[in-house]
Amino acid sequence: LHVTLAFLGDTPQEQVPFLVDAAQQTAMHNPPSVAPMTALCGFPRVTRATVLVVLLDDPEGQLIRLARTLSSHLRGLGLPGPDRDFRPHITLARMKHPTRLEPWLSPFPLQYSPVRLDRLRLCSSDLGPQGAIHSTLYEAPLAGAEPITP
Repeated sequence: LHVTLAFLGDTPQEQVPFLVDAAQQTAMHNPPSVAPMTALCGFPRVTRATVLVVLLDDPEGQLIRLARTLSSHLRGLGLPGPDRDFRPHITLARMKHPTRLEPWLSPFPLQYSPVRLDRLRLCSSDLGPQGAIHSTLYEAPLAGAEPITP
């Protein structure tokens, strides 16, 4: 599972080194955080959802700061940032057609452990007939987190 801080869409391969630089700068200056899962929800809205997500609580705003820092670094490099406001969440599923999720979500209160977010990854996402295949292009620990070992 992962939290998407910025979805960049189709990105030319020659921009990857700049994206790595933005990820490095962001990771160096943001500490790990813990985010409790709060509710199942549908995006863009629960009445016509195309994505099933679990929302994350961000009471101190650490995740929003992390996303804004990354966006700032991307824009500073002349790259486009995300096209919408960041809402901390984990994507669980995608639907082929807009779906009304209210009847399915209300009986499922969440009682899960909080999610520890301690690293930043730059990933590519290739869509195929069976869904997306994610590949990690770069990974760094957030400031003060355990180093990443191969």
